[in-house]
Amino acid sequence: LASHIQDNPHWESFWEWFKNEGGLRKAHGKKATALVEVGTSTDGIRGLFSALDSPPSTLILAVPPCLQLTTNLAETCELAPMWQDESKSTSTEGGLGSKLRAPEYAYLRLAMLLLCEAKSESSSKFASYIQQLPSKRDLCGVDVFWNDEERALLGDPVMSKRILQRRTLVERVYSQVVAPGFPSTQAPSLEDFKWAVAVVASRAFGSQQDMALVPGVDMANHMPFSSANAVARRVGGEDARKLHL
Repeated sequence: LASHIQDNPHWESFWEWFKNEGGLRKAHGKKATALVEVGTSTDGIRGLFSALDSPPSTLILAVPPCLQLTTNLAETCELAPMWQDESKSTSTEGGLGSKLRAPEYAYLRLAMLLLCEAKSESSSKFASYIQQLPSKRDLCGVDVFWNDEERALLGDPVMSKRILQRRTLVERVYSQVVAPGFPSTQAPSLEDFKWAVAVVASRAFGSQQDMALVPGVDMANHMPFSSANAVARRVGGEDARKLHL
């Protein structure tokens, strides 16, 4: 959380959507000034910024389940039959579709949900959220986009091997699960899928079994040296899905 906000009409439409769908952004004072805004700092960093000083333990955002992209919701997306349907999942090379059901591949299932929603464009319920997500260019620092030369610059053979394995897995999932899951003329590109994976890798909350993209809260990830501190937690009981920041 920091200052230096620059306005952008996309963010205003985002907050309008957020409110209309049941999200809460806390405000203060007679003018009902929001405690936080989404913006870009003067040095080009985009994220969630404080608009007012807030005492410790102040509720900033409340995000209901209907605003979250989750691994549970991924089970209803257009690509879900590629790992749910036994005849389809086992037909992939090495049974890759079946393997996607494993907890360690939850991030890929969530990325496929995001890809399906992004492909739906304005007809997606999450269009206002997706519109303000980082672009491929913004996410070029995420390792799924690195080439062999960039990996070599790490100077760490073990880490370089892990990054290559993940990139290879993403490419396999695209060619064997994503592309076949759409009509040939409508399939998104490999770069589109890498973008979705990069978004999930850099912004998702939760565990392998319960992973989610949480609009608003996921933008509080951009100032590692800020003097402020924000805590995200689920509320409402053992099976809570509402998330507070």
